[in-house]
Amino acid sequence: MRTRLTNEIYYLGISLIIAVAVTYLHIMLMAYDESWLPVQDTQSSSGNLITQTITQHELWQHLDVVSATAPAPYQYRLFKVILIEAMLSIGLPFVYSWFGLSVALSTIFFYILLWRLRQHASLPFAISGFAYFAFLTAFFSQTGSFPEMLYTWIVYILALIILERDKLQSSTAGFLLACALIFTGMLNRESVIAVSVAFILYLFYILYRRRLEGYSILSSPGLLLKITILCVVTVIPYLLPRVLYPDAPTYPLNVVDKTILGVIPVSGHVYFNLTSPKILFNILHVFLLPAPFIVRGWPGTTVPNRLFLLTTICVLIPAYFVYGQLSEVRMWSEISLLTMPIFVYGATRWDASQLRDS
Repeated sequence: MRTRLTNEIYYLGISLIIAVAVTYLHIMLMAYDESWLPVQDTQSSSGNLITQTITQHELWQHLDVVSATAPAPYQYRLFKVILIEAMLSIGLPFVYSWFGLSVALSTIFFYILLWRLRQHASLPFAISGFAYFAFLTAFFSQTGSFPEMLYTWIVYILALIILERDKLQSSTAGFLLACALIFTGMLNRESVIAVSVAFILYLFYILYRRRLEGYSILSSPGLLLKITILCVVTVIPYLLPRVLYPDAPTYPLNVVDKTILGVIPVSGHVYFNLTSPKILFNILHVFLLPAPFIVRGWPGTTVPNRLFLLTTICVLIPAYFVYGQLSEVRMWSEISLLTMPIFVYGATRWDASQLRDS
């Protein structure tokens, strides 16, 4: 009979296998997509193909950031570059560094996600949610964003655990971990701003509850200090790269054909296509399809979970709308991460009720 440690090693092994498979599949999709790789030597062996693809699609962007010639916002996303440069400094080739970083982050993410889902759902539904994100990771991550997307997901899932376990205000170690996640996450991708806003709103919620109990806001200097620190660790990694690289060229925003029915102006030269199949797919798989299970699982969720989900929706959806990126499936993944636990919990409750009725 397997012990708890043996089970965790077993699930970690599964996560590692899936991580290698997903990373390999992502590379193969990059290699054979003609819009990414117009000239492909079909006689290349698999190993040569992996090396060629990583070199052509990832090395150039890495070198652009190192030489401070990458466009914004890629020039400001330094976390992945710092990690790869550290591996290069000990003699690892770029291909091994990038592949190793991708597999390591994938393994960490898949293991934490599966562990999180297993806490609130039966194993079959937890594995279903796990498989769903493996599918999203392999097929909808874009070139140049694979490792950084994975770390963003790690930040989101760990932030959810910190909030659910009330470690933000009750544990110094939990608060320091939250600060580290925000600082490194903001150096990695700007969408982590939603995590910081959720943390700050949760601490204000604690202050509000204490106010209802008759305590003065000033009687909680520790919470006020934590809110201040969270603001600082959010602003510094956002401003620092922009101060270091003030002349980074602006990356052209997503522009669609203005003659298409349903296209409306958003900001300046950016237009938003209301009828885009990708946008409809995003709405379908994030909100509409899981809606019955989310509704069923909602009563079993905690205030931090609800606060985090609603904050993420209110922060990210308008931002993606303004920048014309609602058609990118990976942009909706952070919301899916927060709805997935509610979905699998609701599915488990529905399955249990069906068994009772049968």
